[in-house]
This record gives sequence, structure tokens and C-alpha cells, in this order.
Amino acid sequence: MRKYYELKIWVNDYSRKIFEDLLLVIRKRLLLNSCRTFLRHGWQEGYHYSFIIDVSNSTDTDVSEIEKMIINYLLQYPSDNYDHDQFRERYKIISRLEDQFPDAFDIKENNSFQFRDITKSLQYSFENEDQVDIYFQLHVHFDHWFQDFYGKANDNLFFFIGILLLLGSNIPDRTLHEAARLYSNGFISHLSHFIGFLHSLNTDSQDKVEAAFNNHYLQDRDQFKEYLITSLLSDQLAETKHFVCDSLTLFEHLKGLFNKGMLTYFSPRKRDLKDIAMHPSHMAVFQNPVMMDLVEKDSTLVCYKWVLSTFYEKLPLLNISPKQKFYMNFFIYQFYQNEFSDLKSLLREKAMIYEEEITS
Repeated sequence: MRKYYELKIWVNDYSRKIFEDLLLVIRKRLLLNSCRTFLRHGWQEGYHYSFIIDVSNSTDTDVSEIEKMIINYLLQYPSDNYDHDQFRERYKIISRLEDQFPDAFDIKENNSFQFRDITKSLQYSFENEDQVDIYFQLHVHFDHWFQDFYGKANDNLFFFIGILLLLGSNIPDRTLHEAARLYSNGFISHLSHFIGFLHSLNTDSQDKVEAAFNNHYLQDRDQFKEYLITSLLSDQLAETKHFVCDSLTLFEHLKGLFNKGMLTYFSPRKRDLKDIAMHPSHMAVFQNPVMMDLVEKDSTLVCYKWVLSTFYEKLPLLNISPKQKFYMNFFIYQFYQNEFSDLKSLLREKAMIYEEEITS
């Protein structure tokens, strides 16, 4: 039987120092002890970092040394306290968007930590052990590739837009229903996320946000193209290829689970739409049995949703705000709509189109 722990550290600190001197040191110690682990940064119950730890194969589960490391660090570098009322006000809208529970605002003591057994709660959150396992694999994958960005000022938005564009370009692209404009590819989820975000705003704000994002896109587009060609597909080409290949391997693993009936479009949640506020374009699909059947039977939509959802969980660690996330969604889909043929030709030139080979 597998066993899982959570180490949660409540601290108001997003410096590179806490990553280099504490968090990444803890991660290395856990890995050396044959623990599988990944890192998250959250706001529920107050600003915190959490390690989710699989100790099933570990021969050393003594956490006393890790506890000493945390205590010494927090004594030497305590983080600033913050106003709890302002905190609750700031996260009121986000909590509604993320459907968080009321306890999210039961704010814990700053500069404190806790180890706890989460085996039952983690397993309850998923439908089977295979889902827990692939969730771990996805998080470990992103930690491996992104940990050097954790705790740094966010000036890497082009990098993350770029790798998602390159990855999405290798996801199967097909039409599920032409008349209903229902498509399956590596980009439609970005449009869906952006539309969902717009739907959470009033009409006046929707128009302003869309206009602002479009202006930013037009200003950023040419600079991004240059970055894509001279950096991701030149100086960083080997690393970029490696990331895309590793990500596609996990995508194929997800498809294998889907084909075995181990996950569905709604996994890990149950299929229940009655409490979900939807944009009319989403409603047209989710409330139409024929359209929904096409969605639920499409392995690409189901499995790539897992990849992106896990990536989004890493955004707080990367200092990418919710607004920047939705701008990324907007930018990626606009680029796909307007520049995709040129991008695909460039990727073939760089031998970075793997979809035909992997999915054959």
C-alpha cells in the first residue's frame, strides 16, 4: 500500500534565497531518501509552500533533520507578517473561480510548518492509484525542468509561451464536428481557459480585457517570433527538444490510461455539471449529449487537459499571476490562429515534429 505525506511551510517569502537555501535542499534530501516528491506554492490557509511526498519506497522516513533545517531557516530569516483582512479580500475572486472551500481563509500562523499523513485524503481526491501516479509524474517532470526559474522575477513569459506552443504543435489536431466548430488539438484548451476567464467578468470588463490583451499581443508578437527563432529553436534547441519529448512521453502514458478506462474527461472529479457556471459556447457542448460524447471519447482533449492543468499548478512557483496566465492563453491561441503554418514549417526544419511518429 502506498503512503503519502505533506510538508507544508507557511511563509510569506518568494525570494530565490528560500528556494536555494531551503526548499530545493529539502527536495534533494527527499529524493536521496528514495522519496518521490513535488513542490507547490499556494494561498489557501495563508501563503505557503507544500511538498507532496510519496514515501512508499523510502527506507528512511525520519524527518527530524528536515524539521531542523526548516526551524533554523525560519529563525534566521523570518518572513514578514501580512494583513489577513487584505489577504482575504485579495483572494475572494480567485477562491470563487477555483471553487475553494471556506477553510481556505482559515489563515495559519506565518513562519510555521507541519508534516501530516495525507494518504487517505490524496487517494480520495482521485479515482484510482493510476491517476495519483501520473499526477506525481507530471509534477515531478515540471519541477525537474522549471526549478531553476522558481523564486525569480517573472521575465520569462516568452519562454513558457514558447514551450507550450512547441508542445501544442505536436499534439494531434483534428475536427470532431465541423458544423459545431468542435476541434481537438493542443491549442483549444487555451481558448477555453481564456473564454472561461472572460465569462467571470462583467460585460464592460470583458471588452476592456480583450482589447488590452489584443494590443499586448500585437506589440509582443514580432519580438516573440525573434525570441522563438534565436533562443528556443537555436541556443536552447537541445533542451527544448528534450522537454517536448519528455512531455509527449507522459502524454502518451495518459492516453494509455484513457484507453484502459482509468481516466475520463472529468477525472479526477465526478461528472457533475449542474453547479458549473458556463459560457454559452461551453454550454452548447456540455449540454448537448452528441457533442459531449465526442469530447468524452477524444483522448487528446482528455489527456492534454491533465498536462495543462498540472502545468497551471506550477505558475505560482514561477511568479506568473492569474492575469498573466490568461494572457498566455490568449497569446498562444492567437498565434496558433494566425502564425501556425509558418511555425509548423519552422519546426519541421528543426526536426521538432514528433506527433506523426509517436502516435502512429
